[in-house]
Amino acid sequence: MGISAQNICKSFENQPVLNDVSMDIADGSFVTLLGATGAGKTTFLRILCGIERPDSGRVLYDHQDVTRIAVQRRDVAMVYQEFINYPSMTIFENIASPLRISKTRYSKKEIDRRVRETAEILGLTGVLDHFPEEVSGGQKQRTAIARALAKDTKFIFLDEPLANLDYKLREELRGELKTILGQ
Repeated sequence: MGISAQNICKSFENQPVLNDVSMDIADGSFVTLLGATGAGKTTFLRILCGIERPDSGRVLYDHQDVTRIAVQRRDVAMVYQEFINYPSMTIFENIASPLRISKTRYSKKEIDRRVRETAEILGLTGVLDHFPEEVSGGQKQRTAIARALAKDTKFIFLDEPLANLDYKLREELRGELKTILGQ
């Protein structure tokens, strides 16, 4: 079980980006896509998680076709290259935000527990009451990762989540990422 991408094709303005791409990803895998800038890695991730739809081909989660199912209805989380955090919310509220809008109704106590556990794993406990502009770039990106982890989704997609960090922090987080994601 896991994810199966079958014969994925995608073009933008008649320019092919993906041409007949197929891949099977087993549950529990940690997979890295490598390729030149413009090779279609981000587009492929966006198709796998449901943000984009392929021109042809299909995506299956655990043998179920989800190709036409919107991202909001999929059990996924995505962490982007850019630090995408809500500037008017504290780090705590940023991490809690997907739990508050989830189809699953979480109690205040459960949200608090999940946020604090995830913050502990990612070293954010001391900044939970800060706003994103008050923390470092590494803490901003850790917040984005924490938000994805707190959702407790089946699949997490990471689109160059360390690219905008300085070298030292990037190397530190790269070493921690597999541990953080339970590998």
